[in-house]
Amino acid sequence: MRLKYFKIKWLVLLGTLLLILGSASCFAKELSKIEGNVSNNKVASEIGKKFSKTEGSVSNQKVTSEIRNKLSEMEVNVSNQKVAFENEKKLLKTKGSSVMKIALCHLEVSCGPQEKNLEKIKRAIKIAGEHGARVVVTPETAVQGYYFHRIDEARKLEVQPAPYLDSLRKIVAEQKVYLLLGCGEYVPETDKHHNSCLVFAPDGSLQSRHRKIYGEKLGSEKWASAGEKMSTTNCDGLKIGVLICADSWFDERPLSLKEQGADLLIDLAAWPETPETGNPLPSWKKVTKITGLPFILCNQTGKTKWMDMSIGESVAIKNEEVKCVYSGEEAVLLLDFDTVSKQIVSDKFEVIPLSNK
Repeated sequence: MRLKYFKIKWLVLLGTLLLILGSASCFAKELSKIEGNVSNNKVASEIGKKFSKTEGSVSNQKVTSEIRNKLSEMEVNVSNQKVAFENEKKLLKTKGSSVMKIALCHLEVSCGPQEKNLEKIKRAIKIAGEHGARVVVTPETAVQGYYFHRIDEARKLEVQPAPYLDSLRKIVAEQKVYLLLGCGEYVPETDKHHNSCLVFAPDGSLQSRHRKIYGEKLGSEKWASAGEKMSTTNCDGLKIGVLICADSWFDERPLSLKEQGADLLIDLAAWPETPETGNPLPSWKKVTKITGLPFILCNQTGKTKWMDMSIGESVAIKNEEVKCVYSGEEAVLLLDFDTVSKQIVSDKFEVIPLSNK
């Protein structure tokens, strides 16, 4: 009886144990599922976080790009306002002073090409304007290059001012300067070509022009016909008599400008010392002697197979005395001129190398 009781008891325990083990197995399976879900949820959560960060990064990059664009626009606006402010300040200073700053563009332009020459001239005008110049002067035939006809005899000249000068005239207006520009031109009314100086006003409009008289059909200028008369141009009340290179060699030319009431003579040149013509400086000094007027000459630089322009001198002369002189590398040369006393104030050029800009 007792044995039977123990058998029944063990069977109950065994059944209970099996039941517990079965439940544990099911529990383990469920637990495994839960762990899997938790793991998946964790992975999903991490992916979500990564995606969120990526979205945030993309969003931030977009915002950053927009901010950069806005900052860039603001910088351009500030830069334009600064230029406008400096130009206005320059004008106010000019109005309140009798001193006018004149800039000579001492450039290597004799062999072109024209596009390169125009870029140099535009850079030089900007430099001159930023340094307070009111009058800017280029060398002779600075647009096409003095030797353009030797390089290409088939080259045709245009009626001036041609459309390719529009961007240059825009800079003249931006800087509010007078520009004396050396340029070849064609005149359809007479079917002639001229070695000219175009004078642009501070609004970029053509104010006047002078056509070189000396040198008709000679050497490198055999393309050019002689002009008919000498003339002055008015820059803020200052009457400037314009000459082109050897126009100043002949006494009657500068004397004619004096008779027209010129206050100052400015010469656009391609005129270094050569074995054939010698040193031109004595002839420039003579101009001041016979007229009693100050004389400024803008020369050019660079070596060519026809002439060594690198020794060409840009000068400012008062009463036969050389006040300012420069030869060498490309530069913008600045000097002060008193519009009341009608005399050169500077004792030397302020030299701004073009290569540094």
